[in-house]
Amino acid sequence: VAAGIVLYFLVPQKILHTDEQVATIELFDGSSGRWATVTDPEEIAYIVAMFNDKKFSVTGIAAFRMGYSIRVKYFDEKGKEILHFIENGETKVRYRGLFYELQDGSIDYTYLENRVK
Repeated sequence: VAAGIVLYFLVPQKILHTDEQVATIELFDGSSGRWATVTDPEEIAYIVAMFNDKKFSVTGIAAFRMGYSIRVKYFDEKGKEILHFIENGETKVRYRGLFYELQDGSIDYTYLENRVK
């Protein structure tokens, strides 16, 4: 069990991958309080692709940390939440109480920022 926990923290994983059909994405800017709902299939595909096959490694525990940049939520066609996480820049996310760092490349953070302006 201990080895599994150590591997979870050391081995990069596709933590934000989903095979489910995303019908809507909600973006909320934690700095400005602005939000946007994305329903255009091309935009949805672009946003999901930004995160879907990227590998992230754990960098810390997010407990007792306040504030965030952009919260991202995926919903299916019935309005059921599929996935949610916090985007904190071009290479950092917060997911399930942990901070993660992108291992290769970057995320189009400017696109997300501009989408909620």
